[in-house]
Amino acid sequence: MANTSLGLARKPFTAEGRPFLPLAGRKNKRSGSYITSEREAAWDDSGEFNASNKAELVERINHMVEAYTSGRAVQGFGNAEDQDQTYHEAQMTRAADLVEAYNDPSGKKMRVMGDTIVEELIEVGKREGFTRSTMGVQVVPQGQDGKVRIKYKQSIAVIATSATTVKPVRFRERYVRPPIFYVNANLLIEDIEVRLSPVGIMEEMFEDGLESTMVTEDKLTLQFWQALNNIYNNPVAITGSLTPEIWATLREAIEAFGLPASTCVMAYSFWKDISGGTVFSSYFDPVTKYQLVLEGRLGSLMGVNIITDAFREPKLQVLPTDNLYMLGPPNSVGVITQHQELTPYQVDLRNQGQPIQGWFVEAIQGVVAPNPRSVVSALRL
Repeated sequence: MANTSLGLARKPFTAEGRPFLPLAGRKNKRSGSYITSEREAAWDDSGEFNASNKAELVERINHMVEAYTSGRAVQGFGNAEDQDQTYHEAQMTRAADLVEAYNDPSGKKMRVMGDTIVEELIEVGKREGFTRSTMGVQVVPQGQDGKVRIKYKQSIAVIATSATTVKPVRFRERYVRPPIFYVNANLLIEDIEVRLSPVGIMEEMFEDGLESTMVTEDKLTLQFWQALNNIYNNPVAITGSLTPEIWATLREAIEAFGLPASTCVMAYSFWKDISGGTVFSSYFDPVTKYQLVLEGRLGSLMGVNIITDAFREPKLQVLPTDNLYMLGPPNSVGVITQHQELTPYQVDLRNQGQPIQGWFVEAIQGVVAPNPRSVVSALRL
């Protein structure tokens, strides 16, 4: 059996050695296709929605949402029979690779699989996670402490004291050095699991990894937004539907401090307010590629990009219903001091009398939100 740069090359792997259906693109709400009628696919081979105007494009996205939320979506490309066959082949390939790696006495193939999982966790976290989309990242070299410049002296910033807690702190200097904490996960497999049912184990490892890394970061980020919003900007109460006037008010709350309103992270319950009528039609530009929708990017409204977590698996969703956050540019909202990017460490507990192998993955970082003026929230009552 030939090896590739990412190891364990067996069809259906790509020429670069990556799985044809990567873990991030397995058969769930993270990727796929659906058919809106028997004659026309929802999107073409290039991934563009089949729509002749903006109204039809919004309707396509609405149909897509309904299909995913109701479980009626057809995953992948091509007809259902081909999709099921491709998915089955990919599942069997990953299961065979896991069995081979698990029984490799050198441990090299398990290390390769750990590297592959972490690569995809990083990729999906950057693409779908709120944290990596709305905050800046400052890479800190080995042996240095991470310091972030504060624009306004004698102001209040919010820092993370751990991977799950934040607190506001008043600073009188130009720089803040946020405390360092770990984001980590144990991705462990027992011998009996591999022996009896190896199919699906890698997908489960990937889900567990996302829950412990991307979801942990996003929950912490929500705490940042909530803490920031109560310092300068007051939360906006929405009774009824979201309107262009309310949207403009949220934008102005950010722009009044000289910051551009960059991103809106909103619960999907607000989507129908935007897409369900004509009141927003002249302001809203929906996305045209289905993959962007699956990553939570719905379009832009008055120059503000809209993202949501509605297409994640339920256990990976973090936004409360009827919550909305208007944000400034990433570096004004928050800065991650990245001391160590997510890194896998191989685990083998059999020499300690436990029939377990797998990986421990770990990132080392700090987070500071230096500008309370950069966040304003809204809540539907």
